Amino acid sequence: MCVVTRRTQLQSLACGYCEFPLLPSAERCPRCRLELAQCPVCELLPERDGRQAAGRPPAKWFQRKGPFCHCDRCGTRQLRLRHRPSLQDLDGNVCSNLYGCPAGGLLVSPEIAVLLPPGCIVCPVCHDVDRPPVDLLAFLGDVRRCASCIAAMGDPREWSTEQLAGQASLNGELAAHLERIHLQTHTCRMCGRGPGKPSGNPVREAIVEGAALELSRFLWIGKQDEEARRLTREYWRVLGPDWPRHRRREAAEVLVAQTDPRHHHNLSLRLEMLLESLDPKDTATGADGVMPA
Repeated sequence: MCVVTRRTQLQSLACGYCEFPLLPSAERCPRCRLELAQCPVCELLPERDGRQAAGRPPAKWFQRKGPFCHCDRCGTRQLRLRHRPSLQDLDGNVCSNLYGCPAGGLLVSPEIAVLLPPGCIVCPVCHDVDRPPVDLLAFLGDVRRCASCIAAMGDPREWSTEQLAGQASLNGELAAHLERIHLQTHTCRMCGRGPGKPSGNPVREAIVEGAALELSRFLWIGKQDEEARRLTREYWRVLGPDWPRHRRREAAEVLVAQTDPRHHHNLSLRLEMLLESLDPKDTATGADGVMPA
């Protein structure tokens, strides 16, 4: 299992060639003197086997080829979404480790899509054998068939930086989205969410489930913790002062409860990060570090 770690702007960086520690402003390694590139995936890699993996590849390992930037260090191809690329016309695989990998769910940020090599059976970024990569076309189909993915993220064929960075338009359509979620009979292999379970208080349930959908969106597009925090803060402000701490915690618990248990560890760690950063009193994890379902 790949265990997600805290990913912040203050995370230590290392040279991707000689592993010498770097300052965030470094453009050249002080030891090997190689010019370095800023790969958005490499800078979020978690520690592995006690060694710092987050780093910057030598510039010669990070090259533009056509519409893609290829990184030889993390093994990914990266595509900017600013120009609304036709994702269905591309070739490659997508990491299905949505909450535990910087490349999970195709997006490392609202600006950049990340493709793995075609046909790969293990993600070269997170190495999680329990969540194998899926073909890009299969990924697009999975997201379009999942009512939760569509509600939170929209149709992936229309993804662009502008669309992903904006607030999800759930307000006027929330009831219709929730009805489709409650009617869904399968569990999505990408987001891990299955059919929702309506409570006896449909108005209260709708508000909480809507917040749970927004949290899943923030974690999907905000692979860097600081970005996920920023999006969540803005959302809490939209909800206003009448949205108390226990409702925030309840929304996080609903998201975990409706998600496949195989995602619980990484999902709970990231949700705990969000709640801790916004209010230290918001944490609600059990003894095993997993938020109760």
